[in-house]
Amino acid sequence: MRQRILNIVAAAPGALLLSVVLVAGVAYAPASNAAECNASKGWFEKYTAATEAQKKGDYAGALSHAKEMLAASTQACEKQTSFQLQRQYAYSAKNWSELVAVCEAMNASDIVSAKDKTANLKQISDAQQQLRHLDKALPPLREYVKQTGGTPADWNNLSELELAAGNCPAALSAIDKASGGKNLTEKQLLAQQQCYFKSKDERREAVIQQLMERFPKKGYYADLVALYRIGKIDDRALLNVYRLGFQHDWLTTADDILLYAKLADTSGATNEALRVLDKSVEKKYITLDDKSKNLEAQEKRAAAEDAANVAQLDKESQAGKNGDKDVKVGMMYFGLEQYPAAVAALNRGLAADHVARVARPDDANMAVGIALARQKKFADAEKAFTAAKADPRRAKAAGLWLALMKN
Repeated sequence: MRQRILNIVAAAPGALLLSVVLVAGVAYAPASNAAECNASKGWFEKYTAATEAQKKGDYAGALSHAKEMLAASTQACEKQTSFQLQRQYAYSAKNWSELVAVCEAMNASDIVSAKDKTANLKQISDAQQQLRHLDKALPPLREYVKQTGGTPADWNNLSELELAAGNCPAALSAIDKASGGKNLTEKQLLAQQQCYFKSKDERREAVIQQLMERFPKKGYYADLVALYRIGKIDDRALLNVYRLGFQHDWLTTADDILLYAKLADTSGATNEALRVLDKSVEKKYITLDDKSKNLEAQEKRAAAEDAANVAQLDKESQAGKNGDKDVKVGMMYFGLEQYPAAVAALNRGLAADHVARVARPDDANMAVGIALARQKKFADAEKAFTAAKADPRRAKAAGLWLALMKN
């Protein structure tokens, strides 16, 4: 006795949502041809056993019966349905080895449609990744995106596999296709950074800068500072990068802390230099040796002098039109954390009739921006940082502050 069956398949790549209906006396219309299929009694009995196991949630048992169906198949329609059920049950049972095996068997068969074979490539790659066989997952996914064009998720997955295989050019190309011109994810940026580091590509710095601006973390900050110290950033810009790191407690290495204090002192913010040393000792980030203790003693004397003299120096600078004096007074106020007075003096130095004597207006604008940001006057701070960013020497530091001043 043979049963006449109808096989209806709706498979979604990655999900294996399969609906198979086999009913005695109903015509079967396989995808490959519209011919009727009369299933044998023996094959149909094994199908029944498979579906009964499936109803009970016994996917391992259902898979075993589906394999018996394949062995009992004498017609293309029986074999095709057996394949489809094996694929469904292997996925449901999370038996990734069996899923690979059945998809590969289907793709080697001449009764499976080209569309189904293409979908199987994705299944094979996904299953191999579940098995941690990344080398085996790569070729089918390459072929899948070649045949389908791939979705952003497919290209992203391919980029990760290419990166794991050490193929940076292919990984970077896949990331570009995954992003579609949009902002990269943190993971994609890290992949770019890894490849640029490997090839000593200068674009690595821009990637870490973007990581810091969009996903600020202590580790990214440390990487960026390390690059800045050996790269193309001047001391005045580095000072403001240090200020940002110290504010977020990202600055913890003695070498950077001591350089920060030195740069702050050189800028005229002597009290800031002293504060950096004192807080770093308190947090046990640094231990002062004899030389450093002498430096700290000098900073304390200079800081006391600034505090005692700044008001008089402010009056004198207001009486003239020497922007350089205004900026020096502003930096003294900045070091004392008297931010409203610092902004007033610095902006006076940046005024049209004062600024001619100011050597680095970008330096003054950065200090204005930081002082305003610390007063939570973010709209005005943004204007100051934007003005500083117009100078290429300050573009990186100003970009960081613009992105993170509200954090």
